[in-house]
Amino acid sequence: KEAGSQKTFIPSYLKKEIDARNAVLENDDARNAVLENERLVYTEAENNIEVYVYEPNNIDFDNKVYKPDFQVTKSKKIRVRLDAKIGDLLHLISKEFAELNLKFEDMAILETVELGNKHLHFKRELNASNKDATVAEIGIEHFSNFVVIPSKTEECYQAIGDKIGEDFVPIRINARNLGNEIRML
Repeated sequence: KEAGSQKTFIPSYLKKEIDARNAVLENDDARNAVLENERLVYTEAENNIEVYVYEPNNIDFDNKVYKPDFQVTKSKKIRVRLDAKIGDLLHLISKEFAELNLKFEDMAILETVELGNKHLHFKRELNASNKDATVAEIGIEHFSNFVVIPSKTEECYQAIGDKIGEDFVPIRINARNLGNEIRML
């Protein structure tokens, strides 16, 4: 440092060392290729999300909860781009569940959210009617959960069909009277 100045000087022997190392880094094509590949991976990851998809037999539709032995993280995982159309996501899901013989026009994909009280909120339905919207436009988030219902005529869909949407958040009310507990919802 100069006296009375805030400017820092690098000694010449260190400046030579720094310049030599920078020259090596600039000329190290293999190292630069690795770094560039890492940058591409991170850039690509920002444009993708992963969602979990599972079959309806993992849900107790009467009580709107997951069955006790079910773990969402053990279900099928699908990677999709944020700019992909919902139709593309539905196609990926139908390929993943080929054994269900899903028909694009008939199937219903329900986004489920497990609440703190363990009840499932059926947040939204994805189907052929919104196939042209993008994943980002619909608001699907990373690690969202979806149940695949092959047809809207299925009994499980009929049980909850009118309770799908942001406004239908399941709650549970228990009333206690003189030591007796009654479940109301």
